[in-house]
Amino acid sequence: MLDWKSLNLFKKNLLTIIITLLAIMSPELMLFIDVGGIEMALSFLLLYYKPVIVWFQNKIDDINDFLSSCKHLIVNSSIIKTKVFISHSIAATLTMIFTGSLFISLSPLVPVMFISGVS
Repeated sequence: MLDWKSLNLFKKNLLTIIITLLAIMSPELMLFIDVGGIEMALSFLLLYYKPVIVWFQNKIDDINDFLSSCKHLIVNSSIIKTKVFISHSIAATLTMIFTGSLFISLSPLVPVMFISGVS
């Protein structure tokens, strides 16, 4: 690690703010700073917050998996096909004109969504 004296003012201030904020949640950090210096405190901070970092990485991976499965479902949906989309949008428009209800006008799209989930 770099020596504390060789850091510029911005890095010193940034590290001071980070350690001050994290010392509120982990007061044993001050003991590490007194005994081992800033290098020991930073290394123990990384070890201390490793489970939190791993948890966030797992959540990000879960979100990426969910988004990729949603993309796969949308791309392989039959409502994306032009012939199906045009016929169902015409039916939805006509039912909207005749009934005036948005809920009823979207009913022609429901069977296509159910069938898309099967394949």
